Amino acid sequence: PMRTARSVFAACALNGRVFVMGGWNNEDNYLSSVERYDPVTDTWIEVASMSTRRGGVSGAVLGGCIYVCGGADSNETTLASVEKYDLERNKWVEVSSMFEAREGHSVVACGSHLYSMGGWGPGYTLSSVERYDVVRDVWETKSSMRSSRAYMGAY
Repeated sequence: PMRTARSVFAACALNGRVFVMGGWNNEDNYLSSVERYDPVTDTWIEVASMSTRRGGVSGAVLGGCIYVCGGADSNETTLASVEKYDLERNKWVEVSSMFEAREGHSVVACGSHLYSMGGWGPGYTLSSVERYDVVRDVWETKSSMRSSRAYMGAY
């Protein structure tokens, strides 16, 4: 089984393995830990932790890297920060932050960009959409959704 009980975490598949990042555990703690599941060996192992504890976090894979965006930290502050996981080096690095802090949002990779949409801002639900350019390491605002939403899926 997974080593750490957690909810409101991000999960992504990369190179035939499933990565589970951050979340919240049963002891009222936000987590920075990351676990990797190998379906061939049916085993979980811990890999490098993110630099920030994050619950209500979202993530996606682009260009062979995992990107984890936003969430809320141990102080229950909604985050705009973004981290990138380099599989070869087993290391997380911070990249440019989103314009808006958000948790319970969706992040999806499309083409050569990441899109972050909706979620909870500090005290309100968001309809905004942002696009990240991995080559230039910049976010830009895109057309908003017609209505605000949180905890929705994007594939």
